[in-house]
Amino acid sequence: AIAEKLRALVASLDIKAGGVKVKGTVSIGATVAKREDTIDSIMRRADRIMYESKNAGRNTVTIG
Repeated sequence: AIAEKLRALVASLDIKAGGVKVKGTVSIGATVAKREDTIDSIMRRADRIMYESKNAGRNTVTIG
């Protein structure tokens, strides 16, 4: 729910850059740490899941 709220917030922002309105989106990949995880394994899994979000059309949240 938090990741989805963050995604929606970013998508709703009106950012001005050089006098031009710019819209932005985010693709979020989130995971839950397992007992056997290392920091590296968590980061690799979250990175892979984030790319799943991008490949699903961007501006999405994927949890795995």
